Amino acid sequence: MKNVIFYFSGTGNSLAVATSIAEKIGDCEIVDIAKVNGDAETVSAIMTNATERLGFVFPQYFWGLPSIAHLFLRNLKVVGSPYAFSVITAGGDSASVENRQIAKLLARKGLNLAAGFRVTMPDNYYVFYDADAQEKAAAALESAKGVIESIAIQAANKAVTEIEGPAHWYESLFGRPVNALFRQNVHDAGKHFRVSGECTGCGKCVRACSIGNISMPGKRPVWGPACEQCNGCINACPVKAISYRTDRKVLSQYLHPEYAKLKK
Repeated sequence: MKNVIFYFSGTGNSLAVATSIAEKIGDCEIVDIAKVNGDAETVSAIMTNATERLGFVFPQYFWGLPSIAHLFLRNLKVVGSPYAFSVITAGGDSASVENRQIAKLLARKGLNLAAGFRVTMPDNYYVFYDADAQEKAAAALESAKGVIESIAIQAANKAVTEIEGPAHWYESLFGRPVNALFRQNVHDAGKHFRVSGECTGCGKCVRACSIGNISMPGKRPVWGPACEQCNGCINACPVKAISYRTDRKVLSQYLHPEYAKLKK
């Protein structure tokens, strides 16, 4: 039977995790939700009654799911009764509400989330801070290998886990409304990106944008009204010419090594 993993990835971490798990499970199709979001016919064609395992690999954005992942799960039409699992990639160690968000959204479709996992990956959220330095990022990727291997084995064996919630009460109290507010306003984020005179018009930011929200009508990038604030553009710029809400120059950048190769 076919297995399917849906993912969203801004800088490549979730794509790398989804790819690694798919390879270990076998007979698995990985699908970028940015390419099929809102297209019920395409999703239904991918996920059939023969789908045995259904996975979701999403990053943590502002103490919860990215807007595009939340919308995808709300619109998802579940086919059959597959074993469902989720994996959250995050730069920090604090547990938040993402897996429980997924569980609740799937429950509305009559599908039980059997297992929820979390993988600590390199930090790269420029809105708050610069990306991890190269050495720290490499160490995080190395540490994640064993965790991803364990998740793949559990998913292959259809393990059932507790869907963990926040580690601290304040993450639940503040996390949910902050994430909801983030999802409500994130698409306007494109208005706040700045480009310095160092921009060469190379187009790497355009290629790095997973949702195709950046265009290059001239020699400088222009952001559209569908931003997910993944900051892939900031991390992909070879001359560090892009910033967000400030003219502060980026000190360190991060794209997953395999993702960086794809976006050259």
